Amino acid sequence: MLGVAVIGAGAISPAHIRAYLAFADRCKITVVCDLNEEKARQKIAEYNLAAEACADYRELLKREDIHLVSVCTPPYTHATITLDALRAGKHVIVEKPMASSLEECDAMIDAANRSGKVLSVIAQNRFTTPMMKLKAVLDSGLAGPVVHAQVDSFWWRGISYYDFVVAGHLGEGRRRMHIEPCGASHRHFPVDERAAGGNHGGHGQHEP
Repeated sequence: MLGVAVIGAGAISPAHIRAYLAFADRCKITVVCDLNEEKARQKIAEYNLAAEACADYRELLKREDIHLVSVCTPPYTHATITLDALRAGKHVIVEKPMASSLEECDAMIDAANRSGKVLSVIAQNRFTTPMMKLKAVLDSGLAGPVVHAQVDSFWWRGISYYDFVVAGHLGEGRRRMHIEPCGASHRHFPVDERAAGGNHGGHGQHEP
């Protein structure tokens, strides 16, 4: 039985909590952690978890009954928390975007290799049925050599999705940010990452 800690009790944490609950025979959420400990307690109550709440993730990393952590915090914290968790001998699932720079990503991968633990970055669309079928076809060689690919992704999210709260880097409270969604309801790949907002714009951020 894997002991799980969910670090960050914001908007994306329910997706992780529900996923772990779906595999209750294989894992158990032991701790929910958030700088605002009350938010952690609210998530525990909402999902009726037999878990503890805490405010400092470094404390839970000392526990031997925690084997896996989900990092559901703002993107600029991903690298630090992931590195600490891997060095403490924990498996890590980290939300997208993986980190704020290529250097941080490389450091995270290196720490995973050194620790022998699993580091997994959320990219859920890899596992949808169409993508899995496409991969099977490509792996089989049925389509022959692939020399060009274009993806038209028809996703639409309303204004409410782009109205999110982020924590101030200096801990000076929270500020409301409003981002206008793209005018078109689809994206073409490859895209110019500079025009698309880079890794953060392309993969989104979540409420801390």
